[in-house]
Amino acid sequence: MISEITGATGLAIVDAIPAGERDPAVLAKLRDYRVQASEEVVRKSLEGNWKAEHLDHEQRSPLRLILDKTGHASSPLVKRAMKRSKSW
Repeated sequence: MISEITGATGLAIVDAIPAGERDPAVLAKLRDYRVQASEEVVRKSLEGNWKAEHLDHEQRSPLRLILDKTGHASSPLVKRAMKRSKSW
């Protein structure tokens, strides 16, 4: 399991979903090496039903919008995660 959604793995996955990626196996490959859960555990946790109303908001994730609006996107923790995330 991913316990910190604002970490490198969480942000990479959160950004990949509105960009069109839905395959749990592909999303699980975004797992940072520091995540203790195996890729298989992450993949299983990402299986589910995708609802259009939850996915598309100007191609940006709700978390990304909140981080931008609140200014948290500029916090040191998020900046470090963004540096490690290839998709941000």
